[in-house]
Amino acid sequence: MDCEPLFDKELVDDFLKSSNNQSEGEYYSSSEEYFIDCCRGNYIEDIKQILETEPELDLEYVDNNINNCIHMVAANGHLQLF
Repeated sequence: MDCEPLFDKELVDDFLKSSNNQSEGEYYSSSEEYFIDCCRGNYIEDIKQILETEPELDLEYVDNNINNCIHMVAANGHLQLF
């Protein structure tokens, strides 16, 4: 009996890549995704560097999980980033 998979392998792979703390460029498709992850992890030095070197950074960018940088900062209690 053939069974259908209970999940979409590509979606799971994407989730695992985005949920792991990776270094810039390793799994991020954009600077905005990397920035959101830095906000989630409270990587202040990386955040400063991105803001200084990426003048076109879209601070309103929303990721695949419908999160943005402000959501990640607030949800993880990193109030010093406000």
